[in-house]
Amino acid sequence: MIKFNFIILIYLITYIFLKIQCAGKLIHVDVKIKDDWEEKREFVYLKKVEIKDRFVVKVIEKTNNRYDGFNKNIEVYLRSIDLNLDKNMFEVEISDRSKYIPSDQLKKKILIEITNNEIIQNFLPGFEKMVLRNNNFIDNINCYETSILYKSGNNFSSVEENIENYKNKLLSSYWTEINLIGYKIELLEKQKVKYPKEELKSKIIENGNKISGRIEENKRKCFNCRVTQTKQWYNLLTGHYLCKKCGEYKNIYGKFRSKELWFMTKKDRNCSICDVIQTSQWHRYLKPGHYLCAACYKKQQRIKKSNKNTNADG
Repeated sequence: MIKFNFIILIYLITYIFLKIQCAGKLIHVDVKIKDDWEEKREFVYLKKVEIKDRFVVKVIEKTNNRYDGFNKNIEVYLRSIDLNLDKNMFEVEISDRSKYIPSDQLKKKILIEITNNEIIQNFLPGFEKMVLRNNNFIDNINCYETSILYKSGNNFSSVEENIENYKNKLLSSYWTEINLIGYKIELLEKQKVKYPKEELKSKIIENGNKISGRIEENKRKCFNCRVTQTKQWYNLLTGHYLCKKCGEYKNIYGKFRSKELWFMTKKDRNCSICDVIQTSQWHRYLKPGHYLCAACYKKQQRIKKSNKNTNADG
């Protein structure tokens, strides 16, 4: 027994060691947000914001692609990175043995939040932050630099990347217009000049609604029942997914769940044989969407077993 336990212990140590070796060790790299935004009117308000509050850098700690998408169920996997005030940089961990180069690793795992103008926060509660994702990072000897000005490359390898780039540019144009309006309001209020406040406010709200609609559109939805929250996503087609219930149903029956089943819960079930609505455990019946209670299921199993034995004796 002792020898057996010793063998298991050696096996576990070897397994952990090999796993660590394959994953590689974590190394630290410095990430800097370029100050090119200072020349842009729409970001002039950031100069009044304390350095530590201007930008919040977060990393996505879970790399499973079921959760790794633009604004798709990633909130619970984000961790904030502290700013090193002496260097004005963020220290981020990456793998030294990843198949991706450091700049690509950073692009995939980093999300940047930008503090919004106070005027915009007053007109649009809930828009305290702008969010940037999939930024480009440039190796600059001692650090990796990125910009908040939505710069991106011109070469794309697929139609999907072109579409994603278009969506990001569309979002950035909305944000640019909102910030410029906020800058205009700020200047007019300083000069104490009368201006169409309601008209400008309505423009900010209109663009805010466009941003909300774009973000809502980007959220992952079940291709069949359209739910946005589920414990697990199943791949269906490129860019389309099924929720846990629809995915399991399709795997078992080879077709989509009908609308009648979308909102059905265990409380709505009844046994297809005895019609009871409460049981210790439900079992799937031959017909999709039908169930057997525990008693009827056991009875059916006994009948099947008895018939099998009878046929064997015959």
